[in-house]
Amino acid sequence: MIINRNKKGFILVQTLIYSLTGIIILAGLSLSIYYGFNFYGQKKRYTIALEAAKSGALSCINDIKNECNNSFCPSTNSYSSPGDISNIISSYYKKYIIGDYEIFCHIKRELVDSDEYFYNLTIVSRKPNTPERAWIEVGYLLK
Repeated sequence: MIINRNKKGFILVQTLIYSLTGIIILAGLSLSIYYGFNFYGQKKRYTIALEAAKSGALSCINDIKNECNNSFCPSTNSYSSPGDISNIISSYYKKYIIGDYEIFCHIKRELVDSDEYFYNLTIVSRKPNTPERAWIEVGYLLK
């Protein structure tokens, strides 16, 4: 009896398995690169919005100091607790434009001592017509 040891079928199946494994690895690598860049872009946009909010906080503090030097210290906005972004945007103390971002400063003033005020500043920066925004709160003691 003669045994035919033709291994062409086995090599074909092995080649198909290797090709399929390579395609799966390339697809996974491509997806991880795509989502990595997407996440990086979102983080970068948030960081820019946060930097704009920090700049707006400094501008708001400087405006409060300047107004208090002129013997008029600003008081609390109509909403004592802003709650959400729409309340801050509708009842802001000052609005600033820094680059492409709108910055809204909402203040809450509390009397600490006879000549000291504590300001709780809520700052929202947003880029119009996009979901990019950042929200920070800053405390400032004015003596």
